[in-house]
Amino acid sequence: MKQLSFTRKTGLFVLGVLGLSSLAVAQSGVLHSLLSSDYLPHRYCYLAKPWLVRTNVSSDTIIALSYMTITACLIGIAYQLRSLAMMRKYLWIFISFGVFIIACGITHAMEVLTVWKPFYPMSAAFKVLCALASMPTAILLPQEVGRGDRAARPRRDAVGAGAVDARKAHRGAEPHGRRPGA
Repeated sequence: MKQLSFTRKTGLFVLGVLGLSSLAVAQSGVLHSLLSSDYLPHRYCYLAKPWLVRTNVSSDTIIALSYMTITACLIGIAYQLRSLAMMRKYLWIFISFGVFIIACGITHAMEVLTVWKPFYPMSAAFKVLCALASMPTAILLPQEVGRGDRAARPRRDAVGAGAVDARKAHRGAEPHGRRPGA
């Protein structure tokens, strides 16, 4: 129960920070520059060819929706695993991947939007956020894999040594240590 209240407090804190950040961005005029229309939409780059527009829009839409679905599944798995003590220390992996995958989905959604509206500064801002979201996963996950490998090595070595001992014992029971039929 204590873990759940910590999660709620953390969630409320994150929502508060996002809300205050949104207000600051809206008041600073940054939003106006992010929504600049000083550019041409992508459809002009595609020469307004319907097949090219449809292909890019449908592909980016499917990718964005898939990323949102994957993130929802990761959240569900993390929610179910949070009660297992041995899994709690790994929940950050699900959260980190979820944030990264949401950020990737947003960049694809922006690609759909920029076909019709030239919001390239906003698209670039989301790509920067995506890059920032990918960094913790890219830096921390290999370290965790290394830790897991080091933690599993003694067990693997013990199992391997046991198998070698069993083979030696089996060979010792046979004449000249050979297998029958060899």
